[in-house]
Amino acid sequence: MNKFLAENDGASQMKISLSDDVSAESIELVSLPLSSRGDFSSFNESSSLEPALSVDSLAAELENSIGEQSNFLIDYGQIAHSTRRIFAALANARDSAERLSCAGAFSNQIRSLGVSAAENGVMALARLCVPLEAVAARIIDSPPETALAILRKVANTIDLLVSLSRHSDELEPLSRIEPRVLVVDDEDASRDAIMLSLQKVQMNPVGSADSTSALSEAAGTIFDLILLDVEMPGINGFGLCARIRLLPCQKTTPVIFVSALQDLKSRASSLVSGGNHFINRPIDFDELNLTVLTFVIKCRIRDVLRGQGDASWVEFR
Repeated sequence: MNKFLAENDGASQMKISLSDDVSAESIELVSLPLSSRGDFSSFNESSSLEPALSVDSLAAELENSIGEQSNFLIDYGQIAHSTRRIFAALANARDSAERLSCAGAFSNQIRSLGVSAAENGVMALARLCVPLEAVAARIIDSPPETALAILRKVANTIDLLVSLSRHSDELEPLSRIEPRVLVVDDEDASRDAIMLSLQKVQMNPVGSADSTSALSEAAGTIFDLILLDVEMPGINGFGLCARIRLLPCQKTTPVIFVSALQDLKSRASSLVSGGNHFINRPIDFDELNLTVLTFVIKCRIRDVLRGQGDASWVEFR
């Protein structure tokens, strides 16, 4: 049966369509330089995944890798489409055994993609693969309903990887940026935890404890992304977002709300105020990093293509 993953988070809707004939047996993996690429036949119920890598440990793993090095940027399109096919097979898995097999192959493919990206200096992709692998690895031990929710969270990033294959010449310049993220939260412990998480994937976070100081920061600095707590004294997150959208330098900056509120009214308010996404508390920091990195990369490419007059920028809206 054709499966369709869709999630309307109240601020954005993402879709990924999966073909009927994609299965574990139909996938041909792209040859990557590491021996850790997916092998469906060898993954079984007793298999376990290695722990997700940190960005710093990617370089260490490269020292132990054996094999002829490929031209990553030339091969990237094929690698990205192979990764999406594995993801599609995972989403279409017919039973727990097939889901486990595909989940192992998918995690191994992401690990290999991340190491290859780091090896070739494409650190933006290497950073992205760290939380992507961590989030995807949870599918192994998750019940079907939870696994589906994880797949929905990952789908946006997989679509981004494929879209980037049509603009591989922009991948290397992405590695030279240090994205600036404004983190607005009136609780010190929460704000510090978010900023620490972002620093681990080489983001440059700036913290604000209230709406007034946040608005001042937003007016004077161009940010790649803004994270807003919703429940704050004075102007709440929705009101602050609406004011931020009036600033010329922040009209298209992605805004992600972080809140324990899950009702439909709050989701609708996030959309009306100009938000792009909604992350629930308690915060899953791998999900946070994955979402932030996906939005930052997407918007960087969008702005570059739009500045060049390239109509394909609409792929990254």
